[in-house]
Parts: sequence; C-alpha cells; structure tokens
Amino acid sequence: MAGQSHLLLQTIRLRPASQWAYEGDGVAFVLPRSGSGQHLVGAVLHHFASGDLLVLSGPGSGKLSPETSGDLEFAWFSLSMEHLFPLFDSSEISVLQAVVDGLKGVRFCPATDPTARETHRLLAHLPPQINLEYRSHLLRVASVVLSVEFKEVRRRRNQIVPIDDRVIRAFDQLSNTELLGLSIAELADRFGCTRRHLDRLFLQHFGIPAAALRMEIRLVKAMSLLRNPEAKVTNVAADCGFNHLGLFNSRFKKRFGCSPGRWREEASQHLTPRTQHPKPLGGCRLQAIGLCPQSFGQVKPNAATGPEGSAPRK
Repeated sequence: MAGQSHLLLQTIRLRPASQWAYEGDGVAFVLPRSGSGQHLVGAVLHHFASGDLLVLSGPGSGKLSPETSGDLEFAWFSLSMEHLFPLFDSSEISVLQAVVDGLKGVRFCPATDPTARETHRLLAHLPPQINLEYRSHLLRVASVVLSVEFKEVRRRRNQIVPIDDRVIRAFDQLSNTELLGLSIAELADRFGCTRRHLDRLFLQHFGIPAAALRMEIRLVKAMSLLRNPEAKVTNVAADCGFNHLGLFNSRFKKRFGCSPGRWREEASQHLTPRTQHPKPLGGCRLQAIGLCPQSFGQVKPNAATGPEGSAPRK
C-alpha cells in the first residue's frame, strides 16, 4: 500500500529562490494555479505557467522553482499505479508497463492542450471532504492523462502490426472473466481460428501470447488481493487459479521480485512494495517502443494449459 500522500491534493506556494521536488515512487500530477515557473531535470529546462500540466514519475523527475520574482502556486497529488490494477482490463494490463515507462521523468502539457484543460476543469470541482468520493474524483483527473497514454501506446502498436477491425471488436468484447475462465481451445473457437493463430492474434493485439497474458492477469489480481492484511496466501493463490502454492509463490516472486507473504507484509505497513519489472530482452522488434512481449511475466505460451497447475481443459 502506498504512503498517505497518495490521492491527497496538496497546495504548494514557492517563494523566489525556493525549490520543490517530487520524491515519491508513484506518479505525481502537478497543476500550476498562479505565477510561472521552471522545471529542471538534468540539463533540460521546461518553462510552465498557470493552466499547464506536469506529470512527474519517480524521485529523479527534477525540481520546480518560480521563474520570476513572484511566487509560484500549484496543486499536486500522486498515485501508485499498483492501486489501479483492479480497474484495468486485459487490453490495458498488456500495455501497462509501456505506459509506465512512457511516464518516467516528466510529461508536459501546455494550457492549450485538451488534457491540461480537462484536468484543471475537473480539479475545480473536487469535493471538499476527504472520502471515497474525493479520492474517486482525483482518480478521474488522473484517468484523463492515463487514457491518452494508453491510446498512444496502442496507436504505436497498430502502426507496427495492423489488425483487422473485426478482430479488434472481438477483443474489445472479451472480458477479464472470460479471458481467465475460458480455455485456450474455447478462446480459439470464439475467434474462429486455431490455437496457433490465436497466439498470433494476441501478439498482434496485446503484444503478448494468450497464456502469458492470462498469467499476468492472475498475478495482478493476486497483488490486489494481498493488500488485505488478513488475506491468506493459500486462499489468494486458489482465488487466482493456482492449484499449487509453491508454483504460485515462485511465479509471484519471479514477476514482482518478492514473495506473496512479503508483499502482504509491506502493504499492511502502508508501504509501496518494491516490485521488479522484467526488462525486455534483445532481438525483439517491439523493444524500441517498450512493447516487447517478453517484458510481461516472462512466461512461455502453452496453448494446452488451463488454470495454472491444473490439467488441460477438454
């Protein structure tokens, strides 16, 4: 679980010669309200003013300071992408790492950009009381930015591997429940193709084979369930389709860099567990734009496998 600063709007007023840096490990959304400022990261300097939008990711995302003799005031909040896992569908999970990578450092939107205008408009109507409605409203602000990022990743993918509109509609109608509940053979029947061709379709649309995507969704679901400090690891494993606890532990640790028990322990202490995301391997034509299938789960496709650890479904 992230620290208490996530999904909590804060206002900062910087006086001349003062600086502010985001030191969190999530994604910060900075919305300048008055004055003008500059953002310095490395040797790159960005100028910004009221109405602009800055998206910062990670502790190395630079420093903000007033640009003139006047004060600079801005509102900001942050979130952990891991908090959003239950909200993503299969098509979003498959490109999530590319979206996260694309947000690293700083993303700047001028006040004339529709994204900046919409985030400022929504923020002006933030409920006064800090409760579920308040946090949901901040998520709505963040979703404006994230939706643009998801569309951009898909646009780049479709430029590399065009895909038939009929197949795209079929994927859009495929829910996470169906993706996990149907066998590979049943999925192939849904698309009217062989298992081998189904993997090719998944690679085209998601950038990852069918079995690997199913594994990724199971592990993401497990991560979300483990945020409950009272959740038993054995029950989480079963709920996510793992019939063998040892296999669940090894898959989870390989994907996220720590055991399920350690993840739950850190989450219960209001920490953001340090996950390890596998790096893309060489030789993949999608590596340059962050869409290499091997960057997700590192699972070899096995068309005959049903729920992890179980016998193939007939």
